[in-house]
Amino acid sequence: MMLEPPLTPPTSPLERERGTFVFFSYAHRDKGFRDRLEEHLSNLKYRGLITTWYDREISAGQEWAQQIDISLNKAQDPL
Repeated sequence: MMLEPPLTPPTSPLERERGTFVFFSYAHRDKGFRDRLEEHLSNLKYRGLITTWYDREISAGQEWAQQIDISLNKAQDPL
């Protein structure tokens, strides 16, 4: 049995930002499915290959429609 070296996270925050930006579009009743999908993508996030975003990351006081537009326009892979 051949063992592979452990995966290491990127060394800098800048490297993490270079990953593909994934925008999650989902009905709130399907939040469980979105959560499971993000869990399956967690290794890619850990390695800095993707960055994910969904509407629950909008902070209080921010214009939600504007934040969604900004993130959707930034997305290379809207899901």
